[in-house]
Amino acid sequence: MQTGSAVQQSSQRSAGQAASQPQTGPVQQTTKQGGIPAPISTATIQEYLEQNQRYIHAILENQNLGKLEEAVQYQQRLQRNLIYLASIADAQPGTNAPGT
Repeated sequence: MQTGSAVQQSSQRSAGQAASQPQTGPVQQTTKQGGIPAPISTATIQEYLEQNQRYIHAILENQNLGKLEEAVQYQQRLQRNLIYLASIADAQPGTNAPGT
């Protein structure tokens, strides 16, 4: 979650700047042989979650500004991150699907 100062910084930036340039974070999506994700630290997972939050804000801002092509680019990055995080969760031993 963003802190109050982070929200203030975000609101102080111009809408065009914030929408077109969210900070990029982790992009290392390595996998072991067989497509299983390599071990990843909780700090790195947190970075992905924070990056996803920035992508969501950028998507909303770009949509509101009518910059649909830019919004789609952030949606694609968000989807890539979400799929990667889901694969990590699926590969965790001892976790069951809901209802099992």
